[in-house]
Amino acid sequence: MAITAIPFVWQRLGAAYALFMVINLYVPLSTGQFEGLGRCSTVLFPMFIWLSTLHWPMVQHTLIAGFAMLYVPCLALFVNIHPIF
Repeated sequence: MAITAIPFVWQRLGAAYALFMVINLYVPLSTGQFEGLGRCSTVLFPMFIWLSTLHWPMVQHTLIAGFAMLYVPCLALFVNIHPIF
């Protein structure tokens, strides 16, 4: 999702935020191992700023429901020391 959000972040927030995302995604994607991808993509705040600028009620409700449904299983996996990604 973070890679597909880069053009929209560039359009809405500017080139600096999009390049910040590209640089932070380059490191885990260039190694070929995707274990650190989740850790690196959680700090990509421009993606979440862009998501908050979407003012369509259906999209907002879908995002809230999706994040809420994923929170519980991901928290359970984290607490039991299972890798999420």
